Parts: sequence; structure tokens; C-alpha cells
Amino acid sequence: MTGDVLGGQGPFESSKIIYLKVSFAEMKKLSKEISERILSTGKKPDALVYIERGGMVMARLLCDYLDVKNVYGIQASYYTDIGRSSDAVKAREFRLDEIKSLGRNILLVDDIADTGKTLKFLYGKLASAGIRAQTATLVYKRDSIIKPDFYGREADSNVWIVFDYEEEESRRSFFKSGNKAGAEFMSKNFPEG
Repeated sequence: MTGDVLGGQGPFESSKIIYLKVSFAEMKKLSKEISERILSTGKKPDALVYIERGGMVMARLLCDYLDVKNVYGIQASYYTDIGRSSDAVKAREFRLDEIKSLGRNILLVDDIADTGKTLKFLYGKLASAGIRAQTATLVYKRDSIIKPDFYGREADSNVWIVFDYEEEESRRSFFKSGNKAGAEFMSKNFPEG
């Protein structure tokens, strides 16, 4: 991870924010390390359930490293926009019976456990249906209400993560909201070409 400490004026910034870029190469490295830890437990997952959109990239990498073919995506989010949370986790309808049919050992995957609310919500839905699941994220923020079973890196709550795959979305959001520090970070770490 690479990063800078920058101050910001946006509505979701009350203090200095540490912005960190997580490159695709770093995502691959972390996913491989997570896969090795999972395999070392002797409990290879039968299927991966990923949280769209952030968990898609990690799920694909884990499928390759773990040699797992069964995947299922669930669209769910606690955020309405970058840095703007909603009142509750919002999820599109999904079929618990389909997930259950994928196998006994499920790995629930997302890119980050930020507040942890989305991960905890979906973990709870799976558990209520009798589905055993473990959780995995690339990044775990220490203030998250759920600690993933497997994660690549820890971060404090004041760390703002920008993954390679969300470059344009982050750039638009920072510029739109007037977040000068975020916009500066994007210009420095994701030069437009």
C-alpha cells in the first residue's frame, strides 16, 4: 500500500485522512496470502459468495488461488455514495436456497470491512438459513463491527482506501463533493492518461 496524509474539507472528513492506494498487484498478493492461510486450515471452501461490487475482484482472484469454481454474487451496500452511508444495509433479493446448494463451506468475500455492517448483515442472513460461512476481506478496519476470519491488511478508521478498480468512481466523487485532499490524492496516485 502506498499513501499520503492529507487534510480535507469534505462533509465526511472531520479530521486528517490517510489516503491509501491499493494496486491490483497488491490485491493479487493479499488474495494469494489469504488463500494460503485458508488452505492451511484444511477447510477449503466449496463456494465463494461475494458482495458486489467491491468483492468481485477479490472473489475472482480467490477462485483461482483456491481452485473453487462455485461463486455467487450478492448486491448489497451500506453506502449510497463514496463516504456517504445510508440508514441500513440495502441488499437486492438473493436466494439462500441457491447458496445452500453450493456446498457446506461458504466463504463470504468483500474488499473491505469498513464499518462491517454489510458483512455482518449478510453473514447473519447466511447463518439464519443454516449456512456455515467464514469471511474474508482484503482490508479490515479495526473499528469494524465484525472482524473477518481472513484479511490481508489492517487499517485505522481514518484511512481512506482507494482500490485500483474504483479509480474513476473515486475521482468523480472527490471532485463532485469538493474534497480537495481526495482530488489531490487521485491526481498524484492515479494520473489521468
